[in-house]
Amino acid sequence: MEINLKYEGYLKRQQSEANQMKEYETKLLPEDIDYDLVNNLALEAKEKLKKIKPISFGQARRIAGINPTDLQVLNRYLNKVYFPARGYH
Repeated sequence: MEINLKYEGYLKRQQSEANQMKEYETKLLPEDIDYDLVNNLALEAKEKLKKIKPISFGQARRIAGINPTDLQVLNRYLNKVYFPARGYH
């Protein structure tokens, strides 16, 4: 019981991260996306995304040189250009 209380916060955070990673795997990227049109996306991120062509956010997240800010910028772009009515969550 004491151990559960001691590590409860850590376990919740780990579960949250696992859920987020699962969500990223199911979040598909459009095949026809032109990364050069994504404003504020780092040049290194654009180059790597164009070269590797990930099919999901999960794959993009695992590319060396792609940081969380790049994923946020990409997500905002998709919400605005590809999915303006319902959003891309």
